[in-house]
Amino acid sequence: MKTIAITQRLEERPDYQETWECLALEWHRFLNSCGFQVQLISIQHSEEHLNQLIQKSDGVILSGGNAPAVCEDIKVNQDRDNHERRVLNLALQHNKNLMGVCRGAQFLLAEHGSKLANCPNHVRVRHLLKMQNQSQHIGTQNWDREVNSFHAFGCKESSKELCVLAQATDGVIEAFEHRKQRIMGILWHPEREEIFSADDQKLFKDFFGATS
Repeated sequence: MKTIAITQRLEERPDYQETWECLALEWHRFLNSCGFQVQLISIQHSEEHLNQLIQKSDGVILSGGNAPAVCEDIKVNQDRDNHERRVLNLALQHNKNLMGVCRGAQFLLAEHGSKLANCPNHVRVRHLLKMQNQSQHIGTQNWDREVNSFHAFGCKESSKELCVLAQATDGVIEAFEHRKQRIMGILWHPEREEIFSADDQKLFKDFFGATS
């Protein structure tokens, strides 16, 4: 079984005077359903440990939670941006496929020069996708479908380095990939579906390469 390394959200807990690092258990169940096992990435990992972890993984996910610091400039968001920038650079260095999900996708858009803004009617709703392009790097996907939505920030235009794969009906970018590098982003949460979507499972299997 292949191993996918995944980042975690940061939560300030003033009631405990602690900062928590956590990942929804649904991520384990979703990735297991795709034929993968999970390797947690910690912001506390040393550079050497993080390098070894990503080098040994079969792919990397930047998960949801928090917001990029360009949207909400607070310490946990700054810390997570800096951490995930290290993860992104190491994934590129080791030629690993990297997927950004929700906050992870927002981070990737911002890193490639897209301007994020508030997205009305995109929090705790479901909406339709509209296909713009098929992927250049993986097989044909079903982009014309309904997905969940929990993100407050997004954009309608991307940089030239990115190819838009799908948009919401209001024009907000919902899926994209890098034109040259093995980087992809989606704004919905496949792990939050009560019954996992076969389309989402196919997307992750195709992108990361499912085990036989």
